Amino acid sequence: SSPFTRRFSPNAPGSTRRIAEEHAHHEDDIDVLAAACATLAAATPGERQPLAQRLYVMFDLFVQDNLTHMRHEEDHHNAVLWAMYSDAEIVAIEQALVAALPPEKKALYLHAMLPAVPTRDRAKLLGGLRQALPPEAFAGLYASVLPLLDAPAQRRLAAALGEPVALANAA
Repeated sequence: SSPFTRRFSPNAPGSTRRIAEEHAHHEDDIDVLAAACATLAAATPGERQPLAQRLYVMFDLFVQDNLTHMRHEEDHHNAVLWAMYSDAEIVAIEQALVAALPPEKKALYLHAMLPAVPTRDRAKLLGGLRQALPPEAFAGLYASVLPLLDAPAQRRLAAALGEPVALANAA
């Protein structure tokens, strides 16, 4: 059966319920944080300190909760996925999810993720994009991500991609 239609085994019924509920709560929490940011941005200088402190605490609690949430995803969900699907099926699922993203979301995620991953992962991701995109589109994308990296990271990436170092410093 298809990796997209296969159901979890009887050994994992409801395995996504907790996380799905937490995702809904996180969306609400993000809305509350956005409102707190807007309130802080609109505040007078005399009002800012307590609002900033409140926002700091709210964000700290959100990050703590989100890290716990992600640990559960990594431990529990990965175990279920590995038990139910082959590596090739998991890759196909990931590719289908990425393909379903609109281009503007892909660019946003790329710019957020790229600085946080090791050079080999950057090179693998960008190497795949270089093969999939027209040369001028890849050149624009590459130029847009280079400023996200410091000079040593730019040089490592250029070397891993086989690009001239001058290209990496041209951004």
